[in-house]
Amino acid sequence: MRFLTLLLYIFFGLLVVWFASQNWDRTVLWLPGGYEAFWPLGVYILVALLIGLLPMTLLHSVTRWRLKRKIRKLERRLELETSGPGAPAPAHAPASSAATPRPEGEPATRPASPSL
Repeated sequence: MRFLTLLLYIFFGLLVVWFASQNWDRTVLWLPGGYEAFWPLGVYILVALLIGLLPMTLLHSVTRWRLKRKIRKLERRLELETSGPGAPAPAHAPASSAATPRPEGEPATRPASPSL
């Protein structure tokens, strides 16, 4: 899947470079304040592409960072739960008395006796 993604990025990049090279005529960009920029149209295309990619790249980076933090937090909590004093018994340990069969009609837990 990563190979296909890389192939798609390469194809898209080549398509943008080809399109920009075919439109390399000098054009005027009127800026606020009466300024004018005389650059090739390909430069405007590439700048617009980079400006469009910037927010999504930042969003993706922040999302990955948050997910990695969450994974590390959950891994630490899991490690503490499995290595702490209340750790579950190993798989080869004998089963507890709750797993032993009980006679018919006997409840799984006994009701607490009233203390007077």
